[in-house]
This record gives sequence, C-alpha cells and structure tokens, in this order.
Amino acid sequence: MAMLQHLDDGVGSVVNKLKQENIWDNTLLIFLTDNGGAGAMEANNGILRGFKQMVYEGGIRTPWIVSWPNKFKGGRTIDTPVISFDILPTVFDALDLKAPKKNPFDGKSLLPLIHGKTTKHHDVLHWDIGGPEGTWGVRQGEWKAWGEKNVVELYNLKDDPSEKNNIASKHPAKAKELTQLHAEWKLEMLKSANGGKLPKTAAPADEDKTKLTKEERAKRKADRAQ
Repeated sequence: MAMLQHLDDGVGSVVNKLKQENIWDNTLLIFLTDNGGAGAMEANNGILRGFKQMVYEGGIRTPWIVSWPNKFKGGRTIDTPVISFDILPTVFDALDLKAPKKNPFDGKSLLPLIHGKTTKHHDVLHWDIGGPEGTWGVRQGEWKAWGEKNVVELYNLKDDPSEKNNIASKHPAKAKELTQLHAEWKLEMLKSANGGKLPKTAAPADEDKTKLTKEERAKRKADRAQ
C-alpha cells in the first residue's frame, strides 16, 4: 500500500506540474505498469491466470492509460489489444514525424484507434520466454494459444478471460494455425537477430513438429535452406 501511495503521489506531482506550466492540455501522457504482479510477492492479478515471467494473461496484461485533453476525449475504454512497443510510433505520429524506413517499427500508432478511425490494430501478437523449449504465447483476436515444449493450449479470451478452459482439443485447426504462426514469427526474429540468416542450431526446435504433416515439415525444411 505504501508503494501504491508513492506511485500515486509521483504521478500526481507530474500532472500538477504540467498544469502549473499550462501545458497539461497539450501533453500526450501514457501510463502503464510493468508486466504482471510477481507470485513471489503474493501479488493479486485478479481474475487473470499466472504471474510475472509467465505468458498467461496475469503475466502480460497491464493497466494502460492515455491522456491528451486537446486531442481526444477521455473517460472511455478501448478493448482492442495494444502493446508497449506501440508507444514510440504513437509519439512519432503525435509529433507528425516520419517513421524510419530502413528499420521499421514493430509497433503501430495508437492515435487512429483512439480517434475512432479504426477498431483494428495488431492482427497477431506474440510473446516468448526464449530458448527452444521456452514458454510462448500468441494472440489473434480473441484467440490465445499458449505453448511449452510439445504442449499447446488454446483459449478464447472473450469467453474465458481467466484461461481456465483449454479448448485445443475442440478447435485443433485453430491451435495448429496459431502454433505455426508463432513458429514462423520466431524464426523471423532469429533471422533478424542473426543478420538475416537462420542460426544452424535454431531451426528444428523452434517449431512444434508434432503438429505438422510430413509434407509440411519437408516444405519448411526447404524454405529454411533458401
């Protein structure tokens, strides 16, 4: 409670100073927390499953507040998922600056979403603990896949925000689709981190090969060889 009081006082000091300087109305303020309360500290993440360093919702979903009185109305809730790497593109957009073309942002500006020009943002979001057997998660709309080693779980966050009911067996095609999306994304990230080439030690372990047919495995092997 003392830390919450300290945080509240600190944010209040920033807001009060902006108002004293008469720049509050024209300031883009973004507030969010670190990811997930820690289980070691007996955190309470409400109805969300899991804790910090997990890719269940309790480890990745955070409070997020945006304010810019001169530009948009407050007191609203937007349910479209966003992610922290959207901050920099949003700031570029707010300052009317062009994003770099050589190294494009992974994030997207939040302003079209906030201004009501669109209800869509990221088609797919990924999380990965790292390593060939690390826990991973991928979200597509209301669908969320969670994976570890050869285990894949599937949830519909609209119906089951607490991730209590694994429905992978009822929707095997969707579980397979999201697993493959994440495998492809992870390989792309490995290539990016390795100067555009795939590390020799990375390829087989980063896919859930138990979910692929013999033909699909052969095609992916050929794709990696290119």
